[in-house]
Amino acid sequence: MAFLKFFGLATVFAAFLASSSVVQAGDDDFYAVPPSLVAGPPGSLVRLQGRPDVEVTRSFVWRILYRSVSFTGQPIVVSATVLVPFGAPPAEGWPVIAWAHGTTGIVPKCGPSKLPDPLVRIPGINQAITERYVIIATDYPGLGVGPAHPFLVGESEGRAVLDSIRAVQAMPEAHAGRRTALLGFSQGGHAILWANQIAPHYAPELDLIGVAALAPPTYLGELFTDDYDELSGRILTGLVLESWSDPSVYDIPIDSMIWPKEYAPFRKIGDNCIDLVQDEISDLAQNRRIPKDFLKADPATAPPWSRFMVENVPSSSRSAVPFYIAQGTADTTVDPPVTYKFIRRMCEAGTVVQLERFPGKTHTKLPKAAQGSAMEWIGDRFAGHPAPDTC
Repeated sequence: MAFLKFFGLATVFAAFLASSSVVQAGDDDFYAVPPSLVAGPPGSLVRLQGRPDVEVTRSFVWRILYRSVSFTGQPIVVSATVLVPFGAPPAEGWPVIAWAHGTTGIVPKCGPSKLPDPLVRIPGINQAITERYVIIATDYPGLGVGPAHPFLVGESEGRAVLDSIRAVQAMPEAHAGRRTALLGFSQGGHAILWANQIAPHYAPELDLIGVAALAPPTYLGELFTDDYDELSGRILTGLVLESWSDPSVYDIPIDSMIWPKEYAPFRKIGDNCIDLVQDEISDLAQNRRIPKDFLKADPATAPPWSRFMVENVPSSSRSAVPFYIAQGTADTTVDPPVTYKFIRRMCEAGTVVQLERFPGKTHTKLPKAAQGSAMEWIGDRFAGHPAPDTC
């Protein structure tokens, strides 16, 4: 028996080395995809590369490129990070957690898979390693592989999450099982709400067993209006305006919303990456001065911006999949009353929801505070226990 376990581990390790090359920070060759490789079934693998440079206990790390479909219906390629436990998997394959990250930016260099340690931002990663889960962590379209990231565009995020699950299940080295939990923070919470919403028609073959969302943006118009006085809110507004004005996203003239004299700082915001490891959301130091009067109008009420905000609100209709939602009571980026309103409507529709409030926790303090509860909730779903309901 010991020999068989060793042989299985040695086989996996050999496969890892065979597909691996040491990845240097800023190495963009992996992300350069010729047009001939873009088209193909959603979720099919384009390329994979081992990450022996990432130090992690009892696990292998890869980065992959996989095919997806843009929200406009065009074939695209998306990048992601994969973590796989050492050892022989169970007969049904390793349980899978699809992680959706919070805001990092809107340009290709901001893809988490490009970080020296792409796992550092995943809450509960140590517990995931202990419990022996496969982690698939999408970068989303436009982060990692260009050209543009459709920021907070739900269909785009949701397809990328679902196709990342297909990709890791198609990756022989991952030994991924069918049963998958969705875990996301902030923008990633928005992404997994959308992934669960579109899964019945976009990826009906996937076996989703639960959704754990930490401070998910829901009613975008209300959040943008409420957050306007906060630096973080103005930065996120700037990212939305910059992203949605891109010709490959919604192609809305940005000068319809921003005063010309204030446009330059927002171009700088869009060119940089957000550091969510810090205590609060902030941009690079030189871009911190964001005036409060940069907008000509409120995008939550001014068309066509307002129409797209409504279109990208996730549905609160009944879900067959149970939810865990964590909310910090001191969050000024995703306001608690907005989250609670969304949950009330989910409950009214008949969805099983466990809401957990974290007193005094801000937006970026929440993942660390909630990670234990979220991972325990996910573990219980894999174990087949009934989902708690706080409705």
